[in-house]
Amino acid sequence: MLCACLPLQDSFIEGVAVIKAIPKKLLIHTVTHAKIDDDRWGAETLKDEQKITHVRMEPSGKVVRDKNNAEVQLAATLFYDSRNSRPKDIEFAEDDIIIFNGQKHSMTIAKVLGILLMACWRR
Repeated sequence: MLCACLPLQDSFIEGVAVIKAIPKKLLIHTVTHAKIDDDRWGAETLKDEQKITHVRMEPSGKVVRDKNNAEVQLAATLFYDSRNSRPKDIEFAEDDIIIFNGQKHSMTIAKVLGILLMACWRR
């Protein structure tokens, strides 16, 4: 007997669980993703700015620990769906900048859960 398990349409497998894509009708926001570039004088400038569509920014008041084990209160969580968000295959890292509604947010946590969940705090 041969048995195969396939994910549902518009879903993919994460570990042993099937995670469905976030519907586009819920991904109503557009943000700008950028990296920080420090010059030799310590001045910070943004580089590699890229517009990302079909994402969701949700306000948050959660307190978490950052990479230095300091407590940080989050301002928002960004939901990036690997199927519906554009452009695809963006690499996110801690300390990246997300610009939303004119406010700069620094990424403190980046977790991949089939979709990409990122917690951001206001700079």
